[in-house]
Amino acid sequence: MKRRAWFTVLGVALSVSLTATPVGAAAIIRHASRAAPVVALTFDDGWSPVVVRQILAILVENGVPATFFPYASAMRRSPSVWAAVAAAGYPVGNHTVSHRSLPRLPSAVIRHEICGFRAMADPVLGGPSIDWFRPPYGHWSPRVAAIAAECGYRHVLLWDVDAHDWGSTRAMTVAVRASAGENGSIVLMHAGPASTPSVLQHIIDGYRARGFEFVTVPQLLGSGADPSIAEHHDDGDGEPDGALIAERCREER
Repeated sequence: MKRRAWFTVLGVALSVSLTATPVGAAAIIRHASRAAPVVALTFDDGWSPVVVRQILAILVENGVPATFFPYASAMRRSPSVWAAVAAAGYPVGNHTVSHRSLPRLPSAVIRHEICGFRAMADPVLGGPSIDWFRPPYGHWSPRVAAIAAECGYRHVLLWDVDAHDWGSTRAMTVAVRASAGENGSIVLMHAGPASTPSVLQHIIDGYRARGFEFVTVPQLLGSGADPSIAEHHDDGDGEPDGALIAERCREER
């Protein structure tokens, strides 16, 4: 009942951090409503099948929902691992075909990277991947968002908490960063670095001790994602590209 109650709160008070994009483009989302103590753990890449299995085992043992965003070529190299992820009930989203930074690629290549994911991934999963797209490295642009929409994705999913497990081998540093979430946070981790499964139990225990419930991305955001906070887009060079878009906030009740 407690979990169902929080989902009801999210359903009536959904306010996401979302960057303004051109009409017809996918919306950029960084977090959900701050109204309820829920958090979504997400795991990108999947280049290490050993680490994927370790993460999956910890999640299952603890009854923790989470969402995976592997790239399709990694899935094709380890199909049994990703079939197991899907069989355990964990949603899998689009992280492109080959994990390339998208903004400076030709449009045809971007389209292949995004649109081509389902044809490669869904047969491995034995069913459809979810309608959520996360760009590699978090690099996006209005053109990427527009092509994502052409490929059937209404939203481009980013995050507001980055564990930096991709750049740190110090397990407790990863744990501290991953545990910094607040209500409605989307936590970025990776199914690759060995530090991630080594501290995952600590992260789970820490959030639960603070009273948080774990949810998947579809549960956190549903299909009614709504604009909130606008920011610059990331063209892949680590610097803002263009003027900062005016911020706005709207909360539905």
